[in-house]
Amino acid sequence: PNSNKHLHLTKGVHIVVPFERFPARQALYFDVPDGRMLFAIPRQGITYLGTTDTTYQGDIQQPQTTEMDVSYLLRSANWMFPSLHLGPKDVISSWAGLRPLIHEQGKSPSELSRKDEIFISEGGLISIAGGKLTGYRKMAARVVDKVVRKLHKRYGTPEKESFTQQIPLCGGDFAGGGSEAVKALLASLAVVAQPLGLSTQYVEFLGFNFGSNAPLILNKILELRPAEPNTDSAALKAEIWYCFHYEHVQNLADFFIRRTGRLYFQRDRLAPMLRPAAEELANLLAGGPALADQMLAEFDREYQAVLNFAQVPALA
Repeated sequence: PNSNKHLHLTKGVHIVVPFERFPARQALYFDVPDGRMLFAIPRQGITYLGTTDTTYQGDIQQPQTTEMDVSYLLRSANWMFPSLHLGPKDVISSWAGLRPLIHEQGKSPSELSRKDEIFISEGGLISIAGGKLTGYRKMAARVVDKVVRKLHKRYGTPEKESFTQQIPLCGGDFAGGGSEAVKALLASLAVVAQPLGLSTQYVEFLGFNFGSNAPLILNKILELRPAEPNTDSAALKAEIWYCFHYEHVQNLADFFIRRTGRLYFQRDRLAPMLRPAAEELANLLAGGPALADQMLAEFDREYQAVLNFAQVPALA
């Protein structure tokens, strides 16, 4: 209430194309005619391209990719790389998100600062707004530091330094750290995976998604394999088992979007996985066939949305 500032939501869209249609050998960025900067990033058989930056005034729960968004990104990529000839049929998935920026009078979405700001109300409420997802730890640290100082001043509680940066994230226990530790992990995974007939691409998928916890999944595949009709079935069940017990997956969107990214990066391979994944997760949740059907119905909207581009024009 004691600030005249407010949020200015802008929408950012990424599209995904097969790697062979945009064979970027490394992450790159390039300027486009309207003065903005775009990124193209290769990842396990695909390249994703983004992002747009347009003012958003729709439903904050369901931002949609529009035909205009797709056209802008394809047109920009073709302008910088004329030999690509990318078209709408090359897009295999997409996603849209919102940036909670702080409004600045007279500035376009791309000109708005990505910097976060902290506001303290007269009643003592501490709020933070703006910023970017990539800065979430710094944003959290700044807010908690203010809380700690206020508690110290008011109650004499100790002013302790944050130590959370020293706590490994789940799957981040790499002795020595760095790329060499990742290479060593992938090499050790390959030794276990080879007798199972698992591909190098799948080993990399496990290593890059689950880090140092990936061996738990391979060991579960070994445990399940004798009773499963094929290795792919055992691998899917092992991933769901791990994500349920270690990463608290509760539905198909958790698994296919937030834990593995498969909806965005492997959508063309999802169809045969959906029913088995729903049934396995429903069993773990003690919900049975009815819960599996419910999860499939709920996930179908997400499954369709990545390719159902809205025809409503994006606001400039």
